[in-house]
Amino acid sequence: MKRLIGLVVLCAAGLAGCSSSGVTTSPTIETAVSNQTTVTVRASIHAGERVRLQGAPITPIKDGRAKEIVPGSTETVTMPRPRSWGIGPGAPNEDLVFWLRCEVITPTWGNDRVRWYEMLGPPARQVTLTSGKSTKGTDLVAKGQIVPVEEVDQSMHPFRDRNRAFKVAGSESDE
Repeated sequence: MKRLIGLVVLCAAGLAGCSSSGVTTSPTIETAVSNQTTVTVRASIHAGERVRLQGAPITPIKDGRAKEIVPGSTETVTMPRPRSWGIGPGAPNEDLVFWLRCEVITPTWGNDRVRWYEMLGPPARQVTLTSGKSTKGTDLVAKGQIVPVEEVDQSMHPFRDRNRAFKVAGSESDE
């Protein structure tokens, strides 16, 4: 019996030390967001599966907690790393897509208050928000220091952020 228990413990220890890629992943994902604009933003990081249907909107499988970032300051937004099937170690960066959601919370006349940015690679460690050259509304530009960051078209935003997509022409809300 002692030999059987010893064998089970030895096998379990051997399996615990195995890793498919040999690279350990942090249990949390962190991105520092530097707000170099004149508006206050609420930023959060999100993750989704890398494989998604062509033309389908973003569907995060894990959402981070949003933080308010006043002009001229830097805050770190975090999110627990998504787990495959809810168990085991966190999914590696290669299996995930990372997005940064920025919502303007300073009162403005602009309609486009929410912007989504996709990080083209692993999660960016640092993203800087600057003001763009828009004559209407608030135009945010996000730039990663090492990882490229690209704005996601509004038609690809999650349903909760595509409010204009649900308006029907001629309805009472349009009048």
